[in-house]
Amino acid sequence: MTTSNRRRFLSLCAAGALSLSLAACGGGGGDDDHHHDDPDESPVFYAGTTLVVDGVSYPQEPAPPYSYFAGTVVVEVDHEDEDIAADTLDWLGLRVLEYDDTNGLWVVEVRQGFEVQWARALAEQDGIREAYLNGAHYRAQAAAKRAAAKRLAT
Repeated sequence: MTTSNRRRFLSLCAAGALSLSLAACGGGGGDDDHHHDDPDESPVFYAGTTLVVDGVSYPQEPAPPYSYFAGTVVVEVDHEDEDIAADTLDWLGLRVLEYDDTNGLWVVEVRQGFEVQWARALAEQDGIREAYLNGAHYRAQAAAKRAAAKRLAT
């Protein structure tokens, strides 16, 4: 193989490896549901592994001990605050995938890999009572908190 053919071959291999690595980690373009890496475009942006929501930083934390569904969180919304919560999620560029109106729980789509940060951030937003990771352990935790709150209210 000549030197120029070897260079061409290595260039193609490097380009292919880069494409595969971008595809594997979800990189390589796209709007990602209104989330931006530029703080001037949206109230939400990502700075490396840190989520920034309306100027408040939520750095990456250690992985939680219980499993959860990637790319989603569960928010608890009081019936009287549903419109406020919907407006807040829309403002943040987030989409509700599932409504459980009986329990006031909504499954919200978030950027994969930022679920823990989003759960913390959403718990501090208008119209949202609490936010949890979307997994059996965390849903049981939410149900226990709701039951305790109902007992206190009666």
